[in-house]
Amino acid sequence: MDANSTRDEYLPQSTEAVVRACLHIATVLGAVLDELTVVGGLVPSLLAPPGDLPEGMPPHVGTLDLDLGMSLAVLDEALYTTVAAQLRKAGFGPDANERGNPTVQRWRSPQDLPRVTVDFLIPVSGQAIRPDRVMKLDRDLGAVVTPGLQLVGRDRRKVLLAGTTLAGAEARRSVWVCGPAAYTVLKARAIHGRAKNKDAYDLCYVLGWSAQRLGEVAAQLRGMLDDDDATEALAWLAEDFARTACLGPERYAAFLGQPQSVAMRQDAAALVRQLLRLVEA
Repeated sequence: MDANSTRDEYLPQSTEAVVRACLHIATVLGAVLDELTVVGGLVPSLLAPPGDLPEGMPPHVGTLDLDLGMSLAVLDEALYTTVAAQLRKAGFGPDANERGNPTVQRWRSPQDLPRVTVDFLIPVSGQAIRPDRVMKLDRDLGAVVTPGLQLVGRDRRKVLLAGTTLAGAEARRSVWVCGPAAYTVLKARAIHGRAKNKDAYDLCYVLGWSAQRLGEVAAQLRGMLDDDDATEALAWLAEDFARTACLGPERYAAFLGQPQSVAMRQDAAALVRQLLRLVEA
């Protein structure tokens, strides 16, 4: 998906397939589910499902892929081998990049099922691997080293998925989903580090859904300020949403297809600045 995509490129059926893939993987990796957390673009749809939205708030546009954050507790070769083996047994396998080379950090669903890709992420560890590089975990399984991901362990919640897997089997499983405070850190870092309009939209959507309890989100963020990744992320957030002309509000409005909308930019900037004031209070 192009970095400058808009909401019109996200279709409900795409998100439905990702949710089904999430449920599918939950049935496959049940033994290690406590070490995995849903992060990325699916988080808003799981935290704020259509039936649990404030009046007048539209559903989240969804996502095209599944991001799974791995806990550092998974830094155990036997567990990695188990994860990779169970995924392979279920028909999942490494995806391929534009050159046709395998991508160990991004796997795809079985060939005979709806196509969904799954990206694996892992926090920075003591190993000499730079952020945003791939840490090899097994012979064909890896994860992108992601600063701030360790904070998900402080702010995540169980969400029940009930429906059908990619193969059409009915199932119910509870999965861990990144909470609003940790999501704010991850999205702030993403907005600062890459030019993808949807990051700003995702962040503002979760904060908008949390508007009535923004003080609680701020309190959780305040408790994370002992972590340099969180402190840095909030400083970047203050920069990128300082004014309506800054890139955060601009990308938010652009994703919604109205890049010139002053009102949309003002809403985004005001929401983020309100959060930051509460953190400082």
